[in-house]
Amino acid sequence: MNKPLFRGHMEICVHLLVWIYLFASPLLFKRPGENIDVLHYLQRAFYPLLVCAVFYINYLFLVPRYLKHGRYLAFVSFNLALIALAAGLHRYSFQFFPPFPRRLRHHHPPGPWRSVLFVMRSAFTFAGVVCTAIAVRYSLAWRQAEDARRTAELERTEAELRNLKNQINPHFLLNTLNNIYALTLIDAPRAGEAIQELGRMLRYMLYDSQDDRVPLQKEIDFIETYIELMRMRLRKDVDVRFETRIPRPETLFVAPLLFISLIENAFKHGVSPTRPSFVHISLSLEEGKICLDVRNSNHPKTSADKAGSGIGLQNVQSRLPLCYPDGRHSWQHGLTADGLTYRSRLVLQPQSCPI
Repeated sequence: MNKPLFRGHMEICVHLLVWIYLFASPLLFKRPGENIDVLHYLQRAFYPLLVCAVFYINYLFLVPRYLKHGRYLAFVSFNLALIALAAGLHRYSFQFFPPFPRRLRHHHPPGPWRSVLFVMRSAFTFAGVVCTAIAVRYSLAWRQAEDARRTAELERTEAELRNLKNQINPHFLLNTLNNIYALTLIDAPRAGEAIQELGRMLRYMLYDSQDDRVPLQKEIDFIETYIELMRMRLRKDVDVRFETRIPRPETLFVAPLLFISLIENAFKHGVSPTRPSFVHISLSLEEGKICLDVRNSNHPKTSADKAGSGIGLQNVQSRLPLCYPDGRHSWQHGLTADGLTYRSRLVLQPQSCPI
């Protein structure tokens, strides 16, 4: 059952319970030993009936048609007439069902001043009922407006996430094609293998990664394929390591394609064609949280090298608050004190099932 339908049923149940209580009050609060027959019950139930009429005339008609549209004079006029009618009916209802119980006759003896005071007291009571109807109706309208606002915010967030995920595909494809092009100049047969690896990765990006959450095992497989693809074009002396210390990663779910941007960045800025280089990647489970720790030697790209434009890291920065809000992530990144190593540490709160 969706939330609006559930709330509608709850609203109806609350209304029914309140009115059942009011109409049952003559039986619930009778004096000890007092017998109430049908006639006496009708006498005492007439007042709750008037309260019910005043409430729903306002709740269903006057408030939405006049008050909410700024027709205040008409709203006040109708309610003054309604309150006067209800108070008068309440006062003279004692004549509808004779004989009236003695104790009530004693409290309301005949007399003009007594009648005026009784009508005024009833009028104040019905005015309170009108205020209650206004409050309930406006609280319902506020809740509906709040639900609409949250729905619009959720749709906006989902659209932003889709846009950010769509940015990954061309960015990643461009970088990988550049790597394969460089590989064709070095070793054509290995470039053919790289194209096959790229095909497997693109299948994952086009199909599996479209979900909001994917099994961690699939992300690990994707990372391993990417690292093997990168190894094909690197010198043998580049120290590349990838280790995982997560039991049963297939049972944990994460947002797709967050890790790969940090790993791409490590290879772009951590590998030099002439100097010693390393890229160390660790994926572990620490206190129930998934921790990706990426360390690489610091070899900044020149301003002429557009491969290091930083789109991937900007994408991660934008996606993290949307995918893992309310403190469910932490990300520290930057150079170490000696300036020789760049470290990026991402910690995520995993889920045991997809959302």
